[in-house]
Amino acid sequence: MMFNINIPDKKSISLSTIFTVYENSSSPSYCSCQDTSQCNNQTKIYTTPTGNTIQYSIPGLYFGCFMIEALLQSNLICFYSQSCIDDLRYALNSSSSNLNLIALDQTIPSRYEIDTAINDILSEMMDEQ
Repeated sequence: MMFNINIPDKKSISLSTIFTVYENSSSPSYCSCQDTSQCNNQTKIYTTPTGNTIQYSIPGLYFGCFMIEALLQSNLICFYSQSCIDDLRYALNSSSSNLNLIALDQTIPSRYEIDTAINDILSEMMDEQ
């Protein structure tokens, strides 16, 4: 997509936008941010900055066209798993001893499943009863 801006002193500025295309997490198809803001993909942490080798895939956490859209489509599965939290801490190099992170407790009753989208939880105003 190209935008042209004409300035009164006869100068012209052109702005172009490159839309990202994501491989859908839920199906073997592609989604373009040009068509919808709902495109997403599972968040992965790579061993190198160039993204050649996947070190971790973070279950339930998505990235996409817009950060807020991807967050709303994400869920809390990783936060119910101590090994997932430990993997995140290691990958993010935040093994600070004064930061004690423990997984959410699956045995505490909740009307939400662990794979409920954050958007659905927020739509219900996070109300349990």
